[in-house]
Amino acid sequence: MAYRRYSPYRRRRSYFGSSSARYSPPPTSLETIRRRAKTDSYKFVRERFFSFPSVTFDAFVKFYSGKYGSSAASYLRKTYPMWKDGITSMSGQTGTRILTCVPRFLSRGDQISLLKFYLPWIQTLKEAELSSSSISADSLVQSYEEAARHVLERDFKLDWFINEVFSTEEVREFLQAFKFMLLKRLELSYQCVCRDLERLHGLVNRVDFPVSVGYYIHYLGRSLSLTSPTVPNLQAFRITQPVPRLFQTTDQHLLKVLSDDAVQMRKEQEDATVKAFISANDVQMALSQILVASTQEIDSTIDANGEGGRITLHFIRRDVQRMRYEVSKSGWMLGGACVLIAGLYFHGLNHGYIGLLLFPGGFVAFGILAALWGTFQESKKQLEDYERKQTERFAKS
Repeated sequence: MAYRRYSPYRRRRSYFGSSSARYSPPPTSLETIRRRAKTDSYKFVRERFFSFPSVTFDAFVKFYSGKYGSSAASYLRKTYPMWKDGITSMSGQTGTRILTCVPRFLSRGDQISLLKFYLPWIQTLKEAELSSSSISADSLVQSYEEAARHVLERDFKLDWFINEVFSTEEVREFLQAFKFMLLKRLELSYQCVCRDLERLHGLVNRVDFPVSVGYYIHYLGRSLSLTSPTVPNLQAFRITQPVPRLFQTTDQHLLKVLSDDAVQMRKEQEDATVKAFISANDVQMALSQILVASTQEIDSTIDANGEGGRITLHFIRRDVQRMRYEVSKSGWMLGGACVLIAGLYFHGLNHGYIGLLLFPGGFVAFGILAALWGTFQESKKQLEDYERKQTERFAKS
């Protein structure tokens, strides 16, 4: 068989070939994470295959021969250096066969590494068939319980070559362990959200004007609708699942994966706590400045990091006396205009120029009255809305 010599200017094909291209819709974030896990694990297996020691390679060829025949094994041994140097590439069938066989010849640590590639996908809760609609404060616990049920019911199908290495029981225990860790992350997220809302409740109670609160829960990827930051029960959502058996394993490689994940979860929480502390100080300073300027009208938005999500505070303070004056002034102007126009028409009726006042003077008069009426209604509506928000804000705090 003749081979084309490798050229650095020729696009190098995958070691393991590929099927014909087919159109597929743009992937979601979850699909992207899954595909990245698959790509990274393929690359990992490929690198290990081309770095086999001679003894391991001989054992691999022997196994390959027993599975696919001596001629396939002979071709593999002959072509291996050319694949390794990029002179030629494998067919899709050969690549699939090799991908199936290589993992069983990896060290235990490398086999566990294959599973680790799928952790970001397993641990991703956002966009995993969960609702993306806003959550009301009353349904916060219910939303977390819904997410927990989804975790327990979610069917994680790992790629087929992983199942060639690990037994069904091993894969099941591995997934159970990381579902448990995912549930613990969910519980931690709920506790962080509760602490954020408790801090917000204390901040909002310091002001005597309407405050709108926006909150986006990072872990659920959903917004929390709040009219005022009511404080939920910290103990209302708890994970009661038993600790999986895998946490008692003596396999040092698996223990390291589990401990690394626990350390990562703790680190994420510590980072979030530090950011929330810094943001809380910033909000306190901004709020102090707002309270000092007690007579100044304010329309200000503050964005801050919480432990469990992103916080948006919108402060609105108006001079109620000024607003009432504006309503009175626009009312008096409307009333004065009505009296003036009525007097003008009465005078025209008595002196014979009423027709001129009706057309085109009528359109002018109507336009003036409509504009004044609109100004009166708008200023009145603004005052009523502000006083209503003020009343609701105190009623719900």
